[in-house]
Amino acid sequence: MSRWVLVVVGLASGACVGCPTLSPFSCSDDAHCDRGGAPGICLADGACAYPSDACDSGWVRSPNATVAPGRCVPVEGTSSTTGPGETTSTTDTEGASGVLESTGPMPTCGERVVLEIDTAFLSASEVLEGYPLLVAIDDAAIAGPLAVADADPVVLGPDGIVLASELERLDETSLALWVRLPTYVLGEPLRLELRVGGADVAGDPSEVWTGTWVGVWHLGDGLSGIDGDELRNSARVDEPGVTSGQMQPEQSVPAVIGQGISFDGDDDAVTIDAQFVGQLESYSMSFWVRYDGADADDGDFFQRLNGDYFYPRCWRIDGGNLYCQYEIDATITGVGGFSQDVGQLLHLALVRDADAATTRLYVDGELIDVNDDPPGATLPDDGHPLQLGHGELGTLDGMLDEVRVADLPLPDSWIRADHRTQRQPAAVLASVGAVEPAPCP
Repeated sequence: MSRWVLVVVGLASGACVGCPTLSPFSCSDDAHCDRGGAPGICLADGACAYPSDACDSGWVRSPNATVAPGRCVPVEGTSSTTGPGETTSTTDTEGASGVLESTGPMPTCGERVVLEIDTAFLSASEVLEGYPLLVAIDDAAIAGPLAVADADPVVLGPDGIVLASELERLDETSLALWVRLPTYVLGEPLRLELRVGGADVAGDPSEVWTGTWVGVWHLGDGLSGIDGDELRNSARVDEPGVTSGQMQPEQSVPAVIGQGISFDGDDDAVTIDAQFVGQLESYSMSFWVRYDGADADDGDFFQRLNGDYFYPRCWRIDGGNLYCQYEIDATITGVGGFSQDVGQLLHLALVRDADAATTRLYVDGELIDVNDDPPGATLPDDGHPLQLGHGELGTLDGMLDEVRVADLPLPDSWIRADHRTQRQPAAVLASVGAVEPAPCP
């Protein structure tokens, strides 16, 4: 049987004198207790202790500690060599006013999994601020225990603050969620915690995409076979995609990230009437696409990104050539120069930078073509909504997944990170810990 001893010393009232006021937090080493310039020590049960003149030992527990908040801690009780949630014995060496003994484990609050993100895999050249990372774990030993909790996982950053996240899936065998990364040090591992069953609550999932994306359609929604099915926009829930062509339930198919949509090559389309239509002088649009039709046929990926009658649009021309067109100052121009085989899955991104007067096409994270636009030129707007999987030449015979629109030109490093982390989500995880009891704040 484990045994722990709690020492109560110094302050009879239990008040914290000279101790900083901190939000709930649990630590695993002394560095995690350095909050707001107040250096502290990590105790064996995951609570922090801070310097205080009111204690003979010079140390006092955080006022938010679950066990004995605001109480003095002897010097011998301030070792961080024991991990959170493990048991220890504390000896009263500073004239304690009383000792409370108990048997059994230290208290815990839910369960956690500690992750380390390989930031060099994201980008070796620059920090990606506010990047929405896909965290995917296909391991029943991890996902199973988390799935039984009656709550979505919460993600904590290195400072214990809850990060914006959106759950993609969680079942007995796998977990996938999007998390907006905090600021990190380039090339150094970034420590995150997945928690379930504690007091922390996840925030609005749309905050994962705030500041960059105006539209994010994961396309994992179910289809009913009746026109008018809504496909959720994670960035702006009031601007979904709407189906036409009587898209059937079996057209929701396994894709790169969960489910995608297989278009029938006949009359399927997803129409998006969004606020950004006709407003985008600079933009980024990205998606995963696979063409499944006959090699001699055309396949439209999207049209009317900015509200023009057809343009901007991208499609696969018969024989396999990828090409994107846009109208600028009443002139039709474009970028292309890459071939797509039947059945070949690709990540495409079309990026226009109005300030630099360039439009760029990326395939699988690599820059394929650049077109120089006339400086100061503008994009027309004829008021038409964006359409996915449909265009001037008909409906795509193939699959789309993870369609996104940003109202700014994303850099090369961001596009490259999207391709890498979505195609190989396991590679961005430098380490994944076991499911373990989470220390209480």
